[in-house]
Amino acid sequence: KSGDAVRDYLVELVEYNEESAVERAEENTKLAASSITIMITIIIGLIIAIILGLFIANIISKPIGKMVVAADKLAVGDLDVEADIYTKDEIGKLAESFRKLIESTREQALITERIADGDLTVDVAIRSEKDLLGRKLSKMVQELNNLMLNITSAAQQVSAGAKQISDSSIVLSEGSTEQASSIEELTASLEEMSSQTGRNAE
Repeated sequence: KSGDAVRDYLVELVEYNEESAVERAEENTKLAASSITIMITIIIGLIIAIILGLFIANIISKPIGKMVVAADKLAVGDLDVEADIYTKDEIGKLAESFRKLIESTREQALITERIADGDLTVDVAIRSEKDLLGRKLSKMVQELNNLMLNITSAAQQVSAGAKQISDSSIVLSEGSTEQASSIEELTASLEEMSSQTGRNAE
């Protein structure tokens, strides 16, 4: 009987071990499947992140590149530039500020061109207290206007002086003519007196 009990115990132990092995095998299979799923998810996530990163980098770098080209042209005096970027993000705000800079530079270049062509009636708008170029352009226009007024005044004075000299010359000329006539009359009188004296002496 004790032998039967030992045998029964061993059979139960083997069956338990077999059941435990099956359960562990199932758990290991589930764990392996879960690990594979996690790895696939991570790989897919990395691929999506890389694609999104490249897409966002392209969205940012393309308009920035346009503005760099426009800024380089503006730096060498080429005002035929555009910042045609219209977005609602920070890049759009940067492009809007850049468009204002281009427009302001064009306005000041046009004012400078008019001044160079001799148009001193231009009105230079000073955009702020720190607008050094605007203030200097305005001051230059005022000084050029004052210079032109001084030149005009001097020219008028020279013209008036020339007229006075001309009038004096005419007066002197008339006086010289009168003196010549008087001398001729005096000479004629002297000649007549000399002739009369000669006749009286005879």
